[in-house]
Order: sequence, then structure tokens, then C-alpha cells
Amino acid sequence: MDNSKNFVDLFMNEEFYQVCKEEFFPHFYQKMKTVNGYSGVYIDFENFWFSLLDRVEAFLSKFDFEEGKNSKEINQKIKQDIINELDLILDTFINQINIKHKTEIRFIKAYADFTNLYGSKELQNIGIDVNDLLRRKGIQTITPYVRGYKDMSDRALILGVVQDLLHENENINKIFVIAGDIDYYPLFEFISHNYKKDYYIASFKSLLNKEYEKIFFMKNRIIKLDDFFENYDSEAQREKKQLKCFEDFVKFKKLDLNRPFDKDETTKNLNTHYYLNFNKDDIDKFILTLKSK
Repeated sequence: MDNSKNFVDLFMNEEFYQVCKEEFFPHFYQKMKTVNGYSGVYIDFENFWFSLLDRVEAFLSKFDFEEGKNSKEINQKIKQDIINELDLILDTFINQINIKHKTEIRFIKAYADFTNLYGSKELQNIGIDVNDLLRRKGIQTITPYVRGYKDMSDRALILGVVQDLLHENENINKIFVIAGDIDYYPLFEFISHNYKKDYYIASFKSLLNKEYEKIFFMKNRIIKLDDFFENYDSEAQREKKQLKCFEDFVKFKKLDLNRPFDKDETTKNLNTHYYLNFNKDDIDKFILTLKSK
């Protein structure tokens, strides 16, 4: 008797095939159905950090901690809110990407000058070590060798992606960059011209450079993180926090909004004190809003 022929005939039997597929190899079969390659995630964490702080209502400025304005209860709430938001955003992103793009994220790398991250020193005093939070989630944190210069983290991230591409890191065929700066455009152009890999930029709308939507090969590669959260508008949230900061600043400086004052100096002071990015147009808009109250 030809045993090999009988074995082949057995596998050709539909009923036997279904039993093997569903009973003996269910996890393998499910993965084959749902996973189409592996992915790497690269986070511009300085950009991402501001998006995270936007979602923490109680956090307005690192100077609030230095001046001792926050009670222990408020500090504890800020601490827990930051931890919760970090978990929520990253876990939601991972789940959505794995499902919608039929992939499995193999690694996440976060790039930033973590020693100079906004508010990191003050937050350490209330028990938050950003590096430690990320490492506990299995995220590799990378600080540029040269620190203290603008855009060094951006350059380190770009170099990290290129190195992984050159070394075919873990057979990655999808690349996700969580960032918003237009500085990453040359990276995406390089991948587009030289590699048969999918690539995407992911960001909250408030920090996403609108130029990406004008680039023809990027239009379908933009992931807006706002869409992952029901009824969340990062632009509206940022404006709400800016208004709150401006209102506090006006009260602290005892500014009379009905009299002329130096808007350039006010904008400079606001950007020194708060992490939010103010400009003169914001000042004019917020003055009208406060006057109408």
C-alpha cells in the first residue's frame, strides 16, 4: 500500500482538513488569516508628548509644580492621568493598526532628548519617569548622542529607520512613524523610491503639518489619531487649553484687555511659561473671546 498516497488523500478530504485547521492549528490558522507581515513603529516622542499633555486637562505648565501651586491631590491626579493617557493612546494605536492593516507590530522605538523633555524633571518629583513608563510597555527609548540641539531627535529617528531598512530588521514590511513635522517628508520619499514597503505617518490633527495632505503619494498614508477616539478633536482641545492658559496669564499679570499692550512680548512670555505654541493671531482671538464673556 502506498502510504504517501493515502496521506495525501486524507488531506484532500474537506472534513479532515477543517478539523486540522480549526482544532489542531487554530492559532496558526488565525494568524495566517489576519496577519500580512510585520511592522515597526517609530515615535517622535517630543511631538507625541505634547499631544499626550493636551489630553491631560489638569496639566498646563511645568512651572505650576515649581511654584508649589498644585496640592498633593492634584499632583496625584496629573500623574495618574498621564499614565492612563499614555496607556490608552499607545494601546489603542497598536490594536487599531494590527486590525486595520492586518499586521503585527514587532517593535516600537521612541526618540527624544528625554533629559530635556518638557516638564520631565518636575514630573519626576511627583513620581513620573517617562523613560521608565515607556520601557515597562516594551518600548525602546533612544536619546540622540548629541543633545540640546533642535531636530536632533528627528534626525536620529530618520537614521534609525534607514538603518533598519538596510539591515532588513526582522523582515519588517510596514513602517509607521508617529510624528507631525514636515521634516520627515524626505524619509517617506526615500522609502517610496527605494523600497517596496508600506509606510504611514500617524499624528493627532493639532500637530500634523497640513503639507502632507498636498503630497500626492502621502494622501492615503496619513493616519489621524483623533479618529481612534470617539468625539475627540485635538485641535479644539488644544485651543481650549490655550484659552485657559491665556486667561490665567491675564489674571496673573493683571492685564487690562481694553487697553493696548505689547502682544509680541505677551506671546513670548506665554511660550516661555506654557508648553503650548502661541502666536499673535491666537492672542487677538482669545482677547475677543474673553471680552465676550
